[in-house]
Amino acid sequence: MDSESEIFDGIAQESLKKETGKAMLIASGRLFSYWRLEHEGRYFFFKTPTETDEFAVRLLRREYELSGGCDHPYIARTFLYGEFLPGREGILMEYVDGRTLTDFLAENPSGRRRRKVMDQLLEAMAYLHRKGIVHNDLKPDNILISRQSDALKLIDFGLADDDAHFLMKTPGCSNAFAAPELRDERRSDARSDVYSLGKIMAALFGSRYGRISRKSLRNSPGRRQKDASELLMAWKRRNRLYWIAGGVAAAAIISLGIITGIASYRESRNEQMQELSALQEAYDEVSDAYGRVNRAYTGLKDSLETSRKEAETHQKAVAEAVEAFRNGLRVRSRKADAELRRCTTWREMNEVRQRYNAETKKYYESYPKTADGEDLTETITAIYTANLTSFDAILERHAEDLSQ
Repeated sequence: MDSESEIFDGIAQESLKKETGKAMLIASGRLFSYWRLEHEGRYFFFKTPTETDEFAVRLLRREYELSGGCDHPYIARTFLYGEFLPGREGILMEYVDGRTLTDFLAENPSGRRRRKVMDQLLEAMAYLHRKGIVHNDLKPDNILISRQSDALKLIDFGLADDDAHFLMKTPGCSNAFAAPELRDERRSDARSDVYSLGKIMAALFGSRYGRISRKSLRNSPGRRQKDASELLMAWKRRNRLYWIAGGVAAAAIISLGIITGIASYRESRNEQMQELSALQEAYDEVSDAYGRVNRAYTGLKDSLETSRKEAETHQKAVAEAVEAFRNGLRVRSRKADAELRRCTTWREMNEVRQRYNAETKKYYESYPKTADGEDLTETITAIYTANLTSFDAILERHAEDLSQ
């Protein structure tokens, strides 16, 4: 936490818990509710589970652990975790008086204002990626633009991930801005956020900066920019080609002036011929240098193509291994679901559950944990754990039907 958060933590926490002030429900979803709290003339944003739910509480605590250590001007500040409404615990955050990126675009802002928003978003995401945090849910609704200064604030780390939290990871969202690997519930990394950033760039500018966004939007993560820092560098260098073209035009004008001078000043022909000779030598040196660079570029291109093919082969092997394991669990789940439908007593349902848990555990323990040299233990474990949770939900549904 930064110094402001530490001061807030030390002075305001107990005061807030004793006297929250006015509370207004802003929105309520399946898992979470969103409140605006007023305390001593200051507004706060309070996110809390909609109902008492262990899974929602676990997600909320993970979000606090990830966002609580972030200190960046373009990321909404996270203050505290606790019970700031009677019977409701959650995250107390900075309140942003702004509108979503979607609403901002509906105002038809100028190109300068759009570029400012893109600058701030890339700076915020580069900061997160340097800290090893993947947002996993970048979309216009999670980007707020202040009404006073168009300052950007990134919000909602509910699906964010890092190495320490991978086993608790929930499936990525299915919105139009999510990367293919998120929609397919495969493991994500910083390149998944890069894909979403490419979508947002296209929403802001259309095809104007297509050379940058097209690379971000490639289906294969290995062919995108590796993280937001690399994308930010490409964004900052977007006008480089225009400067090069201007330099070439200026050089052409200067060269034309030299030729005109040769024709106009015949008395200095010899001197001017020497100057042309020097220019020719310089040109030859540049031409040789260009040849060396071109050969190096060709070699590098071939090497990158080889690496790309190897990476695609590796990714395919890993994806096939993971999908095979997931399909194996699906077959067992369908079989157990069918057995549960035939059960008429709680005892029969419990026997199905015990048999299913034993079979899936045996399948999980015997399944190979490597593919093409990559350790898949974390991925396989996460899928296995999620499957058990999903089966518990199926069992609970059948139990409710039986009780009725």
